[in-house]
Amino acid sequence: MSIFEIAALLRRHLVAVLAVLVLALWVVHDFKATPMVYNDSATMVFKPPVSARYPNPYESGGGSIITAAGVIATYVNGSEGQKLVAAAGGTLPYTTELINTYNQDYPNYSAPEVDVEVNGTDIGAVMRTYAAVIQVLKAQTVARQVAAKTPKVDRIAVQVIGDPGPLAQPGSSKRSLGGLMLLTLVGIFAIAIFFDRHPIRLRGIGRTRRGAGRPTYPAAGRGASRA
Repeated sequence: MSIFEIAALLRRHLVAVLAVLVLALWVVHDFKATPMVYNDSATMVFKPPVSARYPNPYESGGGSIITAAGVIATYVNGSEGQKLVAAAGGTLPYTTELINTYNQDYPNYSAPEVDVEVNGTDIGAVMRTYAAVIQVLKAQTVARQVAAKTPKVDRIAVQVIGDPGPLAQPGSSKRSLGGLMLLTLVGIFAIAIFFDRHPIRLRGIGRTRRGAGRPTYPAAGRGASRA
């Protein structure tokens, strides 16, 4: 198909082509109007107590540190933990999850880590929710050990690492626009070829509708016509 044939094809179905272009412009406007998303995340490390009798950190904890980290992360991520986070000033959804949950069955490191992540369009709310989650995680770690009457020298300590602060997540606007342009071209040619192979004649539709409203009578015989 030559360039002149393509131009003639698009000109024959100009209304459909314009409809696809309007839809593409609406999608672009929706992209531009989407607010920026901010992410604040960090890793909380559960450090085993220092033991002179058992220098190996895993042996000093006997594997209970991994279980404790998993229980606390699951609790804070649940409904009761969400209430505590909301009471501490959190207003956005968040996630707290033990990194490498497979490690609970086959432990291969002594200091388990819990991933904390908060996302939202309000940077202030993201920061407040993140601080509330960290506060609740630390408080739960201390409170559970106090309830178990664990001596201070044998308590698990927590340390927050990898906290870069709230970061904007702009995405790839060039990639999105490029993909939208490609889809627009495909849509234009697809709808033009479809209407070219399946033409819709508005005049024929009007005649059919007008003819459908008229009453039909049986055809008269020759004798009746002569009479």
